[in-house]
Amino acid sequence: DSREYLRSDEYDDGSYGGQKPVAPMSIVTKIIIGTVVVFALQVLSSNGPGQLSTVEQWLILNGHELFRGQIWRLLSYAFMHDTGNLLHIVMNMYMLYMLGRATAQLTGEREFLWFYSVSAVFAGMCSALFYRVMGIDPYVLGASGAVMAVFTLFAMHYPKQKLYLFGVLGIEVRWLLAAYVVFDVSPVIS
Repeated sequence: DSREYLRSDEYDDGSYGGQKPVAPMSIVTKIIIGTVVVFALQVLSSNGPGQLSTVEQWLILNGHELFRGQIWRLLSYAFMHDTGNLLHIVMNMYMLYMLGRATAQLTGEREFLWFYSVSAVFAGMCSALFYRVMGIDPYVLGASGAVMAVFTLFAMHYPKQKLYLFGVLGIEVRWLLAAYVVFDVSPVIS
């Protein structure tokens, strides 16, 4: 039968249409693209040096706005990054790309999206509460909390897996995670 939906892929010789189906885009790729798009919108909606862009005004995590009921900020902040520090988005998206793909294969695409989102919300709640207790009301942005959760889940499953930095230096994931935590929390310490 020539109807495509009745044909078995098992016997597909490629003669029908001559094209193979395109693999769907992974959830990790979609998250990275979404984050890069939001970053570009941050840059394009800039209101000048030292001021929040229009996008940041609506999406950044700020305890004052959060505790006034703007709960979307608990997730939206994770799609923004510091426009003055390109290393912030590059490191987060690189780590998400490197570790997120394998983690999504472990969990499944839908579960990975839930895990990533819940991790971002949880990290946002922890940040908001920590700064509230400290009497500070900063602006929080970045995917570091969600990426750290993905990194941790990956390290729990593959602690001795070696990742090669710059394609040369092989370091076990557990030690790389420890170094990443120190790097990531250094702004809080200083």
